[in-house]
Amino acid sequence: MVQSADLVRLWNRRQPVRGKLADLRRSPLFAGLSDRELTVLAAHLDEAWVPAGTVLVREGHRNPAFWLVVEGLAAVSIQGRERRVIGPGGHFGATSMLDGLGASATVVARTPLRALVASTVQFGALTGNPRVSERLRCESEKRLRADLMDLVTAS
Repeated sequence: MVQSADLVRLWNRRQPVRGKLADLRRSPLFAGLSDRELTVLAAHLDEAWVPAGTVLVREGHRNPAFWLVVEGLAAVSIQGRERRVIGPGGHFGATSMLDGLGASATVVARTPLRALVASTVQFGALTGNPRVSERLRCESEKRLRADLMDLVTAS
């Protein structure tokens, strides 16, 4: 299994903005944004290719990135129990990027994964767009609530 610390060598691959625009358009998170807005956001995202088994986010640890899955699948687990699988167009890492606290889940690449990734600084450009910021916050709240309800009903 590839550990999170190895991500630096897999990340920071530049993809032309044009290629990233098509990837952004496929995500519900960015639906309805203008080409101009998407171009600004694309300029603040890097492309990453990661092998299956790579730990992308570790529960309880500081998360250094927001991930938008372009190809492949990522498994999300809490306390060792898988909660969901995120595929193309889905994202993860926003909650801990928004609040600056440790991650609420562990995320592992289930298959080889291609993603658009934003560091802490780059994430600020994404949240600078009010519609994207609101969507990220709403999605984070929905996921946290669903996870909490799963824990409550499992008890």
